[in-house]
Amino acid sequence: MTKRVVDPKVLLAREWSEASLQNAIVEVATMLGFLVYHTHDSRRSQAGELDLHLVSRTVPSRDIHSELKGYDSRGHLGQLSAEQWEWLYWLQQGDGEAYLWTPEDWLENHIIAILKGEETT
Repeated sequence: MTKRVVDPKVLLAREWSEASLQNAIVEVATMLGFLVYHTHDSRRSQAGELDLHLVSRTVPSRDIHSELKGYDSRGHLGQLSAEQWEWLYWLQQGDGEAYLWTPEDWLENHIIAILKGEETT
């Protein structure tokens, strides 16, 4: 029998809820000069609207939409709804940036690199 080696980042990522991920992103985005919008109670909003809308104060026309998915108490990663998939798809067809971000993206520094303009995918 072979032992399966689990990456420590995967174990750490499973401790992050969507709220934890959002708090980290909002803090860094604000420090980097972004305006940040998040609908606090989406139950009265149109289905599919993404979690964060970030607009740069320092880079003209930098407009980022992101859907966040974290882990629940059982260690399961949240899933996109059909409406969220549609929003992500159509936003990616235009000039803005649209992403699905998870705790792994944060721990691998992809999100910070995107916010700094060092990475686009």
